[in-house]
Amino acid sequence: MAYYHVLATDAAGDGSGDSWANAMTLAEWIAWIDSASYAAGDIYYIKEDTYTLTATLDLSDRPGTSVAPVSLIGVKAGTTNEGANIVYSDWSTGLIDGGADDRPDFDVDGYYIVTGNYYKIFNIIFAGNAGTADRLLNTSTASVSFNVKISNTTSTSDKWGVQLGSYGKAIACEIVNENGYGVSLPGGNYVLYSYVHDCKNGLGCSGHAFNVISSIIADCSVNGATMGSCDHNLFLSNTFYNCPVGILASDSYDNLIINNIIDNCADAFKWSSAQQDANIFLRNHEGNNVTRMYDTTTNKISELLPHTDFDPTSGDPKFTTPGSDFSLQSDSPCIDEGLAMVLGVG
Repeated sequence: MAYYHVLATDAAGDGSGDSWANAMTLAEWIAWIDSASYAAGDIYYIKEDTYTLTATLDLSDRPGTSVAPVSLIGVKAGTTNEGANIVYSDWSTGLIDGGADDRPDFDVDGYYIVTGNYYKIFNIIFAGNAGTADRLLNTSTASVSFNVKISNTTSTSDKWGVQLGSYGKAIACEIVNENGYGVSLPGGNYVLYSYVHDCKNGLGCSGHAFNVISSIIADCSVNGATMGSCDHNLFLSNTFYNCPVGILASDSYDNLIINNIIDNCADAFKWSSAQQDANIFLRNHEGNNVTRMYDTTTNKISELLPHTDFDPTSGDPKFTTPGSDFSLQSDSPCIDEGLAMVLGVG
């Protein structure tokens, strides 16, 4: 394992990356990677600034391993610590820690980014027009994105903001993609504490056993989540807001949909074939929605199925500022109404 330092401008050193004085520029870093002068376990610290891609950043043949992932970590502009001495307080976590956004910003400028397997991408913005590329960011197997913003401004329809690899994870990420899908879930994925908004479809699911937890999916023009025939999935404690359909599926089964708030959607849940009793809907709040569960096979709301929902609540959830601040006001009907941890507590 080695530590490297990356700056947007030339540090006037030798470009080896072994210190901030010898930091690599973006062009030097790409050349370094292309020359195969890397090793699994390497950590690249990228200082806050704007980095403009002049070609696709393809790291797919530079993988990490399960015990030695490759890490790309954004750090604050004023960071002076180096290598093993860089600590969490140097990281570009200002926004999630309640301050200003201090992440390095990659302007894709018609290109895109592909990682190898086992990557950790922390505290970075990837934004711009990815053109006709299928996605702006493609993370490969078992990679983790934390505190990453992906904003794909392409006008080409049905492309992706981020395509997670199998078992890939997005934690505390923001994803925007007005003309396409926000996040691709191929299977075994986690989306946690993330904000997916202003997409055509927020979540697009092509595999099984994914988990969406404590996230906000808002202002999507078609669906909040599109499951198709994907099974064995978990939606826990999420907010779906202002999407024509909160969750759309076909014959998807064995899903757990628990403690979610679905508000200002024409249909909270919509199955294009018979909704399966193997799906469990538990303690969801179904707010200002036209229908709860619409089954297009029977052309009716599936109110009478035994597992449609156990004890849902309804009415205005009373967000602090609907559309921008989804915290709940003190008189919200959602407070203390979800399934709570009571066994072994108190």
